[in-house]
Amino acid sequence: MNLGKATILAAAGAVYTFIYRGVATLVPSWFTNLQVVQFSLVLSFVAGLFLVNFFYSFMKGYVRADQNRLKNASAAAVIAAAALALLNVKELIVVFDADVFRSLARNRHVEAVVPWVCSLLFLYFFCHCTPPQNNLPS
Repeated sequence: MNLGKATILAAAGAVYTFIYRGVATLVPSWFTNLQVVQFSLVLSFVAGLFLVNFFYSFMKGYVRADQNRLKNASAAAVIAAAALALLNVKELIVVFDADVFRSLARNRHVEAVVPWVCSLLFLYFFCHCTPPQNNLPS
């Protein structure tokens, strides 16, 4: 997939995520229906995959072979987006009451640590995706 299409899908996924969380905060009674919760979490997982695809497309389509710093930062962003998508899988296991990885799905420590680590990896990406400012006047 080209970078332009991946960008549009990632933006649509981000918009969905903000709307979903906003509605869940303002009108929590809508999410008492199991089918609504399941559908919302499946869409959240798809939005997470769009983000993974964006960073992967960015790394493959935009970063040159000689840009090691940007390549490493992009790989960190792919890992962070994938980890966040895996958190959605964890929620899907619980909501769909699947027998797969049930003990891992019930572990709450992962939910506490992964978003912080992912935030740091995204920060690393954004700090390294801008060119160095060596030629600015003092």
